[in-house]
Amino acid sequence: RSVLSLFTSPPEQISSFGIVSIEELGSDTVKVTHLVEKPPAEEAPSNLAVAGRYILTPDIFELLEKTPPGNGGEIQVTDAIEMQAQAGKCYGLRFTGLRYDTGNPLGLLTTSIAYALKRPDIAPGLRAYMQEVLHEA
Repeated sequence: RSVLSLFTSPPEQISSFGIVSIEELGSDTVKVTHLVEKPPAEEAPSNLAVAGRYILTPDIFELLEKTPPGNGGEIQVTDAIEMQAQAGKCYGLRFTGLRYDTGNPLGLLTTSIAYALKRPDIAPGLRAYMQEVLHEA
């Protein structure tokens, strides 16, 4: 079975992610029954979003070959995963750890800063720069 990493999306970000419908199986484990790519928040089946981390079974390649091109003429892996979900072959695991989203400019910047602050060779200079900039703001 394929497994998707899932997280709870804030309502204002739902339209940025694939969103799933589920059946509860355990504390962090769910059966994915439906997957919609970037729905408007008011049409989303839930607030559980796909974190872009997958363990996919080999049949995904056969399903991709059967998948017609979607928006922009691209074949979307989410369409093939939806076929697996419809066949009862897709599960999800709620991810509760620290997650960085580098798919937008602010997320990329905050991720870079977070990692730079962990580096002893960069952190002191970055902290000094940030204090200077914040003091001027």
